Amino acid sequence: MKEIENSASLSLTVNLSEVFSSLTTDVICRAAFGRKYSGGESGWKFKKLMRELMVLLGGIDVGTFIPWLGWINRVTGFDAKVDRVAKEFDEFLDEIIEEHLHGQTQNREGGDPAYARQMFATETMPLYPPFPLLLPRQATEYVEVVGFDISVETRMTVNA
Repeated sequence: MKEIENSASLSLTVNLSEVFSSLTTDVICRAAFGRKYSGGESGWKFKKLMRELMVLLGGIDVGTFIPWLGWINRVTGFDAKVDRVAKEFDEFLDEIIEEHLHGQTQNREGGDPAYARQMFATETMPLYPPFPLLLPRQATEYVEVVGFDISVETRMTVNA
């Protein structure tokens, strides 16, 4: 709000899309990670990763809809982009976990890292995540789910 107020007092234009995007990101990060990631190096990295993820989610994954044309994803580089973004997200989330573990062990006298890990998992990985993860999944082994037989390499989407 102060940014909008300052810009208005100087008669500068305000990009409301950027302001609302930043607000949304801050709210989601506070709920999921316990702090905002709108400024600094980690904020820039998070926004970059989210932009790349949105581009990938908006793209067409031919192999999901027509499995025998899955080779097109490799030729276009879609699979490589997905792997790269997934790896970068894993690294980013590992940094967040380390921050939480470090903070937990410092806040607890005689810090027990196993206890800190347990507390972090309990607090930040709820039974129902704050946003749906509706990415296609592929069965790696035969399984029966609620009376349905799912064979190996069957692609499915879980309805949250």
